[in-house]
Amino acid sequence: MKIITPNSKQINECLEIAKNLKDWFTPEAIDSMKIDFQVNHLISALENNEVIGFLCYSSYNGSIKILWIGVKKDFQRKGIGFKLLKELEKIANKYNSKSIEVETLSETVSYEPYELTRNFYKKNGFKIIHTIKPYKEGWDEMDIMKKEIK
Repeated sequence: MKIITPNSKQINECLEIAKNLKDWFTPEAIDSMKIDFQVNHLISALENNEVIGFLCYSSYNGSIKILWIGVKKDFQRKGIGFKLLKELEKIANKYNSKSIEVETLSETVSYEPYELTRNFYKKNGFKIIHTIKPYKEGWDEMDIMKKEIK
């Protein structure tokens, strides 16, 4: 497996992965990804020339911010997300960023897919630093998680 900066065909493959992860990504999220994948940074995990995972990120106030991460269902729990995070840490170090942050569905919301997501981040050294109230009516609370980079 290798981590690459995807070309336009591979960006479309990243979107297809996201579309198939319906427990995590709504149609509105996919619409946002279409924009974010073009205007932010994107890395992909490739196995035998097939995109099997992606991580989209930006920066804010000197911290790297994960916008989207996804791994094909058949490849989940095989270390792909871990490898994408490790690559992001290398990128953060290259630019002297001291932390990586991510916003995810809050612990106050009982929803198994995101319990798995939070556990993934915690296992990889992220800690909840803040819970934010919903931006819009009908939305859920979100947790901001952060990992300090050494």
